[in-house]
Amino acid sequence: MCLVKSPLRNLSRWNWDGDVIIRDSVVPSSRPVVGSHSLKKQYDIDVREFLVTAGNAVMRRTLHEVVPGFLKEIDGDLGRFQCRDRGAFDYRADILSAFVAQKIKYRTRKRQDPWQFPDETLFLKTGDCEDRAFLIASLLLAAGISSFNVRVALGKFRHHRPGQAPRDYDHAWVMYKNEAGNWTVLEPLHLGSDHARPRNLTRKLLRARTGQVEYLPTFLFNETHLWRVRRPEHDDTLDTVRRKEWTRLDPKFAGEVHQTLLNKALQGISPPWVLDALNRNFHHIFLVGPVVDEVDNVLVHAYDPRDHFDNGFIPEGWDFVAQRLASFSADNQDLNSFALAAHGIADFYAHSSYLHFARLLNPADEENGRAEPYDPQNPGPLLEGPPDYSAGTTCDLTSHRFSVNAYYWKATRQAAADAWNGKLISGRYAQPRDSHDLIERITNIPKALLSQKDFPSRGALPHHNEIAVDQHDAGSAHKLYSVFSDGPTDRMSFANQFRWRFNTACAHIRAAFQQCWH
Repeated sequence: MCLVKSPLRNLSRWNWDGDVIIRDSVVPSSRPVVGSHSLKKQYDIDVREFLVTAGNAVMRRTLHEVVPGFLKEIDGDLGRFQCRDRGAFDYRADILSAFVAQKIKYRTRKRQDPWQFPDETLFLKTGDCEDRAFLIASLLLAAGISSFNVRVALGKFRHHRPGQAPRDYDHAWVMYKNEAGNWTVLEPLHLGSDHARPRNLTRKLLRARTGQVEYLPTFLFNETHLWRVRRPEHDDTLDTVRRKEWTRLDPKFAGEVHQTLLNKALQGISPPWVLDALNRNFHHIFLVGPVVDEVDNVLVHAYDPRDHFDNGFIPEGWDFVAQRLASFSADNQDLNSFALAAHGIADFYAHSSYLHFARLLNPADEENGRAEPYDPQNPGPLLEGPPDYSAGTTCDLTSHRFSVNAYYWKATRQAAADAWNGKLISGRYAQPRDSHDLIERITNIPKALLSQKDFPSRGALPHHNEIAVDQHDAGSAHKLYSVFSDGPTDRMSFANQFRWRFNTACAHIRAAFQQCWH
């Protein structure tokens, strides 16, 4: 449903608290015993020992002596990092993930070799995904984050490529339950701002290489417990996971798959930890069809069309965005409010008819063609003319091209056009007796909105799937724009509309962040 796409899918499928406690947590160390150089004499070790306790002096010294210098480098807030106020624990998770990303160099391993203890990784300043994951988790624990909210995951990273079979990589990562109670991924293969997002990749290459990705856990552990995750397609033992030679994931690719509208909008203007934290917010959020963010997850959160600019709630949607940006401006640690505001901004351009009527800037320019960001206080100068849905126009509501919800709209199609002429529209969604798929059937609009006197007029709107432009390719239900194009300035081309909407949303989100960040 959204222009803001996360590459992650099915994150909520798994019980990140762990399904079954495993009593036998012993694995081969892959290390020779002291005095021997032969791996034939390697000893066994408890896997939980790869996370050090919260009182570990090396971790605490790192937090007190090294991390403060890192915070200065990235213009962070030491007081925020050390306090226990609202948002402080999430801030610590963001900062410590960024610290490992930038200060621990990735070291490629071609063969099975010993997992490093966090103390060793800090000393060597190198490590692979397991070593970096162990270090991140250990620093979180040492920073006062409860072990109830920290898991190291051992399993698979699955890359879903368009038109190709999925490819699996052996992987280790960290799951962190944030202060909102949501499990989020702390990816140990983030390489830092200079390397994680190559700037010379074309948009076509990004689309081809990223696809969607999925984290498939086999085992979870913290310093107290080891859990198995129920996954029918695997029967690995902990010993098998440790002994085998892993199929390694390229850390550069791990950076590329996190390319989003948000990345493009904020790259270069926000501190790296902020962008990583916002990415994690959107990663958790996207759950449904094919990837949907938390405010879209109707299985967990109540649906409100004002969050998405659905059902013609355009002014009301902008009120939501304004409230969230005000919260973020008052407290720059409130990244959740900015994430939700950015989601709303992106949905406005994806779902509404603004780009159908807006004046275009450099429309033939592949990278920069767009409209001016929408101003809800003064939209008139931004439009080619008043929105018109009359007979013969390019968005003709009098024709049978678009459906109506007959349960609510019992008047003529001409009356539908008359009701919405002069206003921006968006598609109807989740209206009673109007379901188009399973997710829509289980989605409910708040009763306070359904009871409004003007709600029946919203039944005259085309369905969301018929007019929304929120993905690269038009779906089979889309009715408004054509898959064919008469050139880069053709307003009725779906590809052009997506490009202009994406670029305009990017410019708007960027401007909103710059205005609020201080």
